[in-house]
Amino acid sequence: MPSQRQLTEIGCPDCSGVLSQFKDGDGPHLRFVCKVGHAYSLYSLLQAKEEQLEHTLWSAISLFQHVEMLDELLLAHINENGLATQTEGLATRLKQVRAQAARIRTVIEETASPDLDQDGDDSRADSP
Repeated sequence: MPSQRQLTEIGCPDCSGVLSQFKDGDGPHLRFVCKVGHAYSLYSLLQAKEEQLEHTLWSAISLFQHVEMLDELLLAHINENGLATQTEGLATRLKQVRAQAARIRTVIEETASPDLDQDGDDSRADSP
């Protein structure tokens, strides 16, 4: 029986291209392939997406830290140089940035990726 292809709305973890889902005949195994040719089994795709999610959340933490450093630097610059600039909004934003980073850190700490038993997985994700 020929391979059945179904377009998904899932982006490729490597290139963000749309993945197509393939199921060969009556077999239990699914493959996901993007136009470039990146290929995944169902298990490897889930694992790649979990890693992508964790990386993205840590990147957000890093960006929040950079904004926090810049906010602190600007506040110190304003105060040290006696600049006639309102700092209430900046001080409020600094508190927001710290709180938002803490919430994302909590999300990361509370996340438990599934420990999947791959005995039933055909980890071969040959191209279609």
